[in-house]
Amino acid sequence: MNLIQDPVLRRIYLIVGIALFVWLIYELMPVIVPFLLALVLAYLLNPMIVMLKNRGFARGTSIILVLVALIFALVLALSWLIPLIFEQIRYAQQNWPDFLNWINMSLLPWLNQKLGLDIPLVDLNSLGDSVIEYLQSNYNSDGTGNLINWLTQSGLSLANIAGLTVLIPIVACYFLVDWEQMLDSLSGLIPRRHEASFALLMKDCHGVLSAFIKGQLTVMVCLGLIYAVGLELVGLDLGLIIGMVAGLSSIIPYVGFAVGLTAAIVAGLFQMGFDPLSLALILGVFVFGQMMEGYVLQPKLLGDRIGLNPVVVIFSVLAGAKLMGLGGMLIALPVAAVLKVLLGRLYELYLSSHWYLERIDTKQESCVSPEGDAGVNLLQTQPDIDQDPPWLKKLDKSGDQA
Repeated sequence: MNLIQDPVLRRIYLIVGIALFVWLIYELMPVIVPFLLALVLAYLLNPMIVMLKNRGFARGTSIILVLVALIFALVLALSWLIPLIFEQIRYAQQNWPDFLNWINMSLLPWLNQKLGLDIPLVDLNSLGDSVIEYLQSNYNSDGTGNLINWLTQSGLSLANIAGLTVLIPIVACYFLVDWEQMLDSLSGLIPRRHEASFALLMKDCHGVLSAFIKGQLTVMVCLGLIYAVGLELVGLDLGLIIGMVAGLSSIIPYVGFAVGLTAAIVAGLFQMGFDPLSLALILGVFVFGQMMEGYVLQPKLLGDRIGLNPVVVIFSVLAGAKLMGLGGMLIALPVAAVLKVLLGRLYELYLSSHWYLERIDTKQESCVSPEGDAGVNLLQTQPDIDQDPPWLKKLDKSGDQA
């Protein structure tokens, strides 16, 4: 007997093959992630290249123009952001003594009085001596060696991140050069009788991704402006940079709000001290931004085309962070939106499958009224089981036209 024709062994071989494939993907994940991010970057840049190509530019020229424009925008943003960051760091250094004085003279006495605590005053000299004494008493030479190894590994990790920052745009450039050939090759692998249905499915996924990218970028810019203008009106010196960083960080759900609010409160404590009115105004700016995002920006710019449940959003972000780190958090929502489209199509296929229809047929006798022939069949209200879902009719029409 031919072993390959044995259904039990074929299932075993299939399970083993899938397990080996998943294990291989898991082991190669550090190598695969940069290429996935480069593919995402190429997908984002391809519409601009197509637009330039439609205006008469060659594809190679269009790629060069888009990359040069992207590098120029990045350099311009860094040339504006880096001096601003150093200026704010100098501002923090200059106001650190005042902030420490505010802690000792205002915050700690207030906490001790209201909460009945006995927190000692903060002294930098005694604090430094305490840290050195703790390190000497708790860490020997082995601990020092572990600390040096940790610092070395951190430096290598930073070098790795810098290398990936250079590698991803280069790989994305190669993807863009061969983009049309890749699509044609993938299209040639699809069985001809499923080509129309697959094309429609990819069109729906592309529509969801385009709506998310365009809408999310607009939401980020609007939130950055709301936070920056609001914090500047409150009188926060760091309001502009904190607002823009919070807006850009909102690409990851709830991260922009948390980062911006924390940074703004810390900056407010440095600048204004423990002023309840100022802190309340800072909190009000971020609450107003969240309300605008939830009730105006998201419904108007994204609509129901994305519409993910908040629980699904949180799970997607956490799963992306666990699997792929920061890059996984960035692509978690687009991947979840595409999976929603695919699961919706699978659900419609299930409703039109023999498994689902046969289950209805087996229950038909039990659903007849016990009054006999004069009884009413409870399945009369069921839809016609031979009727295909609307999207399958659409696929049939598009297949006939093809």
